[in-house]
Amino acid sequence: MCSSARSGGNSMPEIGGSRLGQVIDILRRAGYKRNEVPKEDLIDAVDEFAQYSSLRGLPEDSVNVMIDILTTPSKLDQATLATIVKHLYPRSKVSENVVVKIALLLRWLVMIYDVLDGHTILSQLYGLLFNCLDLISLRVHICHLLYLITRRKHVKPFRIQALLELKRIVGNEQPLLGLLQIYKDYYPDVIVERLPPTKAGLFSHPNPEWMQKLLVIQEANAVNSLVGPEKSSFQVVRKHGSQGGKRRKTGHLTVLEVHTYRAVESSVTLEEIGNVNDFVAKLDKLELPNQLVAVIEDPLLQKFLDLKLSEADQQRINNWLTAYLSCIVGGGAKERLLKRLLEYTNHTNNLLPAVENYLQKCLNTCIEPKQLDQVLELLTFLPMRTFEELYNSFFCFIDNIFCAHEASDKIRLIDFYTRLLRHWVLAHSLQLQSSTLSNDTEYTIIHYMRHVGFLIVEALRGSGSRQVTSSALTFYEVAASFPAKNSTFRLVLPPDSLVYHSLFAGDALSLSRLCGISAKYKRNAEETRRLSQSIHNNSLEPYSRAFTDHLNSVVMDIVNCIWRNRAFSTADNSLGCNIPKELIKKYGELANSRGEDLRQLYSPTRSIALARYSKAAFSALETRDSISIFNRHRGQLTQESLKNLAVAGGLNIPWREFKKETLKDLERRGLVGLPELIYSVIAVFSTE
Repeated sequence: MCSSARSGGNSMPEIGGSRLGQVIDILRRAGYKRNEVPKEDLIDAVDEFAQYSSLRGLPEDSVNVMIDILTTPSKLDQATLATIVKHLYPRSKVSENVVVKIALLLRWLVMIYDVLDGHTILSQLYGLLFNCLDLISLRVHICHLLYLITRRKHVKPFRIQALLELKRIVGNEQPLLGLLQIYKDYYPDVIVERLPPTKAGLFSHPNPEWMQKLLVIQEANAVNSLVGPEKSSFQVVRKHGSQGGKRRKTGHLTVLEVHTYRAVESSVTLEEIGNVNDFVAKLDKLELPNQLVAVIEDPLLQKFLDLKLSEADQQRINNWLTAYLSCIVGGGAKERLLKRLLEYTNHTNNLLPAVENYLQKCLNTCIEPKQLDQVLELLTFLPMRTFEELYNSFFCFIDNIFCAHEASDKIRLIDFYTRLLRHWVLAHSLQLQSSTLSNDTEYTIIHYMRHVGFLIVEALRGSGSRQVTSSALTFYEVAASFPAKNSTFRLVLPPDSLVYHSLFAGDALSLSRLCGISAKYKRNAEETRRLSQSIHNNSLEPYSRAFTDHLNSVVMDIVNCIWRNRAFSTADNSLGCNIPKELIKKYGELANSRGEDLRQLYSPTRSIALARYSKAAFSALETRDSISIFNRHRGQLTQESLKNLAVAGGLNIPWREFKKETLKDLERRGLVGLPELIYSVIAVFSTE
C-alpha cells in the first residue's frame, strides 16, 4: 500500500483523514504480527504518521487507537515505538479516560498533563501510582506525576512514613526529595527533618520544545473550531515545565502559587475545589492560602477574595507587591508584569498603592509604546484625590510624554483623561456626597476638567482633525453624564473653540454629539438648581449665574444657526459665535452678493452637515404619499419652495411640520443630539 507511494519519489503526499486511518491500520497490523507488513512499508508508514501528526495533530479517535497500539503487547521494535510516542501530538484536549490505558507511558502522561481535560481520574489513581514508587525504572516519572497532582487530601501519615523509609533505603534521590518537599510543605510539623536541597527545574517539562509545538498545533486547530474547551475558573491554577514551577515568573515578578499550609482536617482549602458546586457548598469553610499575592493570577482565589476580602488581606497583598516591585532595577516597565497587574486591576477595579508607586517610577523612565499603553490603562484606575497631588505625581509626566504636536499623541492623551474621568464617575456617582473623599477633593473635578479643556484647545490649534474633535467630544459626553445630586461632580463648560469648531465643521455626527452634550448640560444645571432648593439637599449649591448665562448663550448660538435662521445673532443674550461684528457684517455682504442670506446658511436644509438628511427626509415623505415623480421637489428646500410645490400639485406640508419630520428622521438615523436639544429649548416642542 505504501510501496506505491514510495515509487513516486521521496516526498510524502499530503494525507487526509482517510489516509491517516490507513497509515494507523498499517501500524496496528505491524504490531499485531511480525512480518505482517513489509519493513519498507512500515518505515514509510511511521514517517508519514510523524509528518502528519507534527503538522496537524491527531484527532481524539486516532489518539485512542494509537494508545491501544502502544499499551498492548506489540511486535514493533523500541525505535518505532519511541518515534510514535515522540510524535503523538493530540489536536485538542485529551480525555482523562486515557489515563487508565497509559500507566506505562508515564513520561508522555507528564508531557500532556497540562492539556488533559480533567485530573479527577489521575487523583483516583494516586494510590496506585504511589505504590509503584519502588520500581526503579519508573520512579522518576512517577515522582514527577505525583508532584503535579498531590493535594492536601493525598498527604496521609502512612504515605509520609513510606516516603521517609524509601528515602532511607535509596538515599537522596532528587525526584524523591522533590516529592517529599511537597509533603513537608503541607505538614511541616510532621516532617520535621531538614531535607537536602533539590536542583532548580527538577520537575520542569521533560521536553519544552515538544510542548511548544503541541500548543501551536492546538491553537491552530482551536481557531478552526466553533467551540473550544475552556479551563474551569473554579480550580486553582497549576503550572509547570516551560510555563513555570511552584512559582510563576511574570517579568521580574515571581508570583507564588496557591498553597494552604498548616490546615486542619476539618477545614477546606482552595486546592480541593474542583468546580463551582464545590466552591458554593464549601464557601464558609474555605481557608485563605498562605500567599495571598497568588490572587494576581489565580481566578479561583480572585473569586474568593471578591467575597471575603478584608483590609488586612488587601494590605498583605500590597506589602508583598511593594517589596517585589521595589526590586525592579530603575523601575523599568516589563510588558508581562504590566499585563498581569492590569488583569488583576481590571478584575478588582482598584489600583493598589504599591502599583501606583511602581507606575510613577515607570513614567520617569523610557517606556516602549506598548508598555506605555499598559501604564496608561493602569493609571485610569487612579483614585480621586487633590488635583495638585495627581498633577505632580502623574499628570505632569504624562503631559510631557505626549508634548509632541502629532495629532495621534494628542488623541491618546485626551483618551487617557476620558477613561480616568469615566472611572471616577462610575466609582462615585451613586453617592450623594462621597464619604470616601476628603474636603480637599471638592474642587478636584473642576481643576481636572479645566486642565483637560486647556489640552483640548491646544490640540485643536495644532490639528482640527475629526479624530481630535471626536476624542474631545467623548470627554465632554462623559462629563455630561455627571449625576446632578452629587456635589463632587461639578460641570465645567467645554471650551468655546471646541463648541464652534464642532458647529461649523460640516460633520453631522460631531454636530449631533455637540447638541447632545449641550442638552445634557442644560438638563443637569436645571436639575441641580431644583435639588438645591429641596430641604434634603442643603449642601448642594446651584451653578453660578455666570455659568448658566454662558451655557444659555452657547445653546442659543447653536439653535440660532441651525433652527431659527438667525445665525450669528447677538440678540437674546447670544454671543454671535464669538465672531466680531465687523466680520459678521463682511460675511453678510459677501453672502448677499451671491444671492444668499447669511442667517440661513446653517439651517437643516442649507448646511453642509444636514442638507442631505433634510433632502432624504423630504423624499421619504413624497414616497410615503405616493407623489408622482413629475410633481416632486427639485433644488434647494426653502419655505417658499414648499408653498410653490403645494400649489403645483406636489407634497403639501407646512414648513414647521417638515422641520419636525426632519428631526424624527435624524432620530431614526441615530443622530439624536439635535432633536434632543431642540425639544429642550424650543417652546413649541416642549408643550407637545
